[in-house]
Amino acid sequence: MAIEYDDITAFHYASYRPSLHSLILKRCLGDSAYASGLDIGCGTGQSAVALANFCDTVIGIDPSANMISKGVPHPKLRYQFFDKRHIFFPSDTFSIITLAGSLWYAKSQTLLDEIIRVSTLNAPILIYDFEVLLTDVLDAIGFSRKVAIGAAYNHKEDFSGLSTASMTLVENGFDSMLLQIDASDLAHLILSVKEQYTSLADLYGSQGLLGKIINKLNAITDSGTFDIQVHTFFTLYQKKWVGAVL
Repeated sequence: MAIEYDDITAFHYASYRPSLHSLILKRCLGDSAYASGLDIGCGTGQSAVALANFCDTVIGIDPSANMISKGVPHPKLRYQFFDKRHIFFPSDTFSIITLAGSLWYAKSQTLLDEIIRVSTLNAPILIYDFEVLLTDVLDAIGFSRKVAIGAAYNHKEDFSGLSTASMTLVENGFDSMLLQIDASDLAHLILSVKEQYTSLADLYGSQGLLGKIINKLNAITDSGTFDIQVHTFFTLYQKKWVGAVL
């Protein structure tokens, strides 16, 4: 996860993220309240801030120093480094754990065992993500996607394939919506993806790239805004008590 986000892409990531985290959390958690939350792979903090609406305190952990350094300040929230394997907190610490668009990068049995260890009995463990469908816009501004190397990113990633005896699958879901974004925010969203930033910088030059992309976007819209389709995904688990094997 850390290698995906250098200082430049972290800047664009921090400048704009779609306000979808709270909507997804509300859909999954309703009006529930929790004492302590852990947001794994928090990035610059948008997901952790959203979780803070449901918790007394929240810890956001991420393996990217660039992302954490740009973390959104919040009175209920603090940030901490994460090595993608070990969660440096005592057992039974967190009454809810979330992973927003981060599990694909860090999925392992070691991580899952750590999640189980630090969560309290019956704690929700929520994996969620969203996919902003930008193919048409990217084509219109000249982005050329290179052939992917390795496994394609999975927005539906969950704990399947791992030992999940200590948790129960509660629900999983999918939704689709239209998101209205202006050219400036859309430019930040595009440039927050390393592959897209690199390709567009090669095409237009890195100097003043944000302004160039905003101008390109404004040239293909009459209204100054874009209606972008977004897909959202979630999988909700709950930690359960597992008795001793005799």
